[in-house]
Amino acid sequence: MSSDKKRWEEEQARLRAADSGLSVKEGTITIGGNQVYFREGVSSAVTQPKGALLFLHGQAFKSQTWHDLGTLHFMANAGYRPLAIDLPGRIQIPGYGNTKRFNYQSSESFLLQVKAALNLKGIPVIIISPSMSGGFAIPFLFSNPEEFKGYLPVAPVSTGSHTHDEYAKVKVPTCIVYGEKDTSLGVSSFQDLSKIPNNEVHVLKGAGHAAYMNSPAEFHQILLNFANKL
Repeated sequence: MSSDKKRWEEEQARLRAADSGLSVKEGTITIGGNQVYFREGVSSAVTQPKGALLFLHGQAFKSQTWHDLGTLHFMANAGYRPLAIDLPGRIQIPGYGNTKRFNYQSSESFLLQVKAALNLKGIPVIIISPSMSGGFAIPFLFSNPEEFKGYLPVAPVSTGSHTHDEYAKVKVPTCIVYGEKDTSLGVSSFQDLSKIPNNEVHVLKGAGHAAYMNSPAEFHQILLNFANKL
């Protein structure tokens, strides 16, 4: 086990000991007559969250990834409202986790409906978007930037669908994260997203494409620092 993962396990044990009111609530929201599954981190010690975070996921993952990793507990303990959804599939792609495949008008309208169903309509949130989920978050970044409090991409897809001049006009605070060993999508997405003026960059040493899984202690500290600044 790496020293980073060991530190993260120790942090998880500390959280459980210090906050006995930590839990994860599970449920569904209805989008266009279809059920979308979500998980929400809750701390009984927090009565008024500092803000909300919406966690998307990569192709090989689902909302349970953020639960199992301890992210939902960690951010709930820090005073936030962390929410993770299982994304729907489309056409030939099955759904992820407990959400089935269904047709939606666009990724932008889908995320707007998700926010409304989670009682976040019109409330800026921090969106965490790894890999495949860039196909949802990147278009939304341009069509509805007011819906973001901040954006934390982890080597997302679809960054090449916009020009560097377009990225230069984005005003959303962006925290770019990718793994040192992700020399493909990590590097190419960084080259595009780094054109966003208000950005910070974190390259996780020794980490691969799913950098948050390889270096969880470092990733979660970056996430918490970014959220606290906003």
